[in-house]
Amino acid sequence: MKKIIALAISALLIFTTLGILAVAEGEPETFEFDILAVDTTITAENGLILTSEDALAASSTGWTVIIPCSKVGDNKYVAKTAAIAPTGTVQTIEMEEGDIIIAIHSSTSDVTQIDTYPNCEQKVAAEKVTAGSTFELVGIDLTAKTSTDGKAIVTYATVAEESTPEESIANESTVDESVADESAADESIADESDESAVSEAESSDESAPAETNGGLDTTIIIIAIAAVVVIAVIVVVATKKKK
Repeated sequence: MKKIIALAISALLIFTTLGILAVAEGEPETFEFDILAVDTTITAENGLILTSEDALAASSTGWTVIIPCSKVGDNKYVAKTAAIAPTGTVQTIEMEEGDIIIAIHSSTSDVTQIDTYPNCEQKVAAEKVTAGSTFELVGIDLTAKTSTDGKAIVTYATVAEESTPEESIANESTVDESVADESAADESIADESDESAVSEAESSDESAPAETNGGLDTTIIIIAIAAVVVIAVIVVVATKKKK
């Protein structure tokens, strides 16, 4: 009987571990970037946020990974493109109102040299950013241009999300041009359409997590059933041997 219990517990532990791994695989990957300052010149092994084209031009970020972002909410931004690798020349990028550029510097991408270049892991993480990755700024005041233990927390985009920023920007541009050319009556109709689009987007956003959770729940259920089957087989085999 003790052997049966031991085998059953072992099987449960194995399948519980598999269940935890399945859930972990469904969680998005995140990373925290340290931000030293706002709208200043980049310094070695540090992170910086730039809020204008003039600030970018004066930032000395020629050897820095930069990530152009657009604003999507309070302290929330989305990467407009994949991270831009350093070329030795400060990039020229057109920025719209609310845009920022996140700049991460390190002299190497070799993480084995972290004792010499402490920001190398952050540089590697910055190089992984793709269009559609989202950022939340913490401890950073862009208006006052201050950073107090500032962080830019990225949630990396999945493959399906990577084209979202460009499409969104293009759609917003089209809507703006249309509204500018229409009469007051047409503007009213456009507003109603915008509200409908927002409603549909919110509905889509609400349904997406449910679908993801459903997938995880299904995985866990399958693992649980498999565990029960294995335990039942162990009990039957052990009982026959005992007889």
